[in-house]
Amino acid sequence: MLTSGSVKVFINNEMIRRGMAALFLGELCQLYGIPASQTRLSAALRGDRPLSNEVGQQVRKIVEEIAAYADALSVPVALTDATQIKAILDQRATLKKELAEIISDAT
Repeated sequence: MLTSGSVKVFINNEMIRRGMAALFLGELCQLYGIPASQTRLSAALRGDRPLSNEVGQQVRKIVEEIAAYADALSVPVALTDATQIKAILDQRATLKKELAEIISDAT
């Protein structure tokens, strides 16, 4: 059990769907300051040692952002360089925030 069954299932399914290795996701979590290394993620996905609910939700949020990014493109995304993917996700978050501010200022 990762945290709750639905979080574990979601993360596991997206990792399989995207060809995402636990090593990559663990590195990305570390870059975001989330205490979920590759070893911890693997143990959680096997059901050996669950993550706390807070950490599980943070991992889920990152996986959701990766999925949204990959779905927005019409080409496959290589999820191998955590630093590069973090830069892309951060840039997307900044653009979303700026767009939301523009929209709220216009109304």
